[in-house]
Amino acid sequence: MRNNILCFFLFVFSAAAVHGQVERAYRDKLLTIDAGAFGSVFSTNLPNWGPSKLGGVGAVVDINLTPWLGIESEARWLRFNQLYQVHEDNYLVGGRYRAFRYGRHSLWVKGLFGAAEFNFPNSYAHGGYTDIAFGGHYEYRMTKHIILRPIDVEYQMWPYFATGSISPIGISAGVKYRLY
Repeated sequence: MRNNILCFFLFVFSAAAVHGQVERAYRDKLLTIDAGAFGSVFSTNLPNWGPSKLGGVGAVVDINLTPWLGIESEARWLRFNQLYQVHEDNYLVGGRYRAFRYGRHSLWVKGLFGAAEFNFPNSYAHGGYTDIAFGGHYEYRMTKHIILRPIDVEYQMWPYFATGSISPIGISAGVKYRLY
């Protein structure tokens, strides 16, 4: 009788322990957080003044809620190749969706919304504008924690720019580190 009771309790507690391990592994697959840095080159599409291309650096944070859906936030400071002190910055957040995955390779599409800042020639004025961006990127997972993003293409729309709507387009490349 004692052996039966002992076996019953061992069975119940071992099942609870196994459930805890499965739940932990499942949760780890669902929620991941990555942070990284990148370099960018953007065609400004400015109306007849300023540089045609600006370069810069940025930071990205991705929160993946599932293996296929996530939230992306990025900040970009385009300060290289300035002409007459013209430069722009972007602060965007939105959704991302993994459209394709094969082994360590992934293709993502994204839709972002946020703010853009623009410095006019010779620092005559500085304005903040609505920024809507669509794009996609390829990621290669090198290790458990290191993810390369060798190409990220982004098309932006600034519908309320001072001289009318403009649509900067650019490419970026960088690396991310999986924090969790």
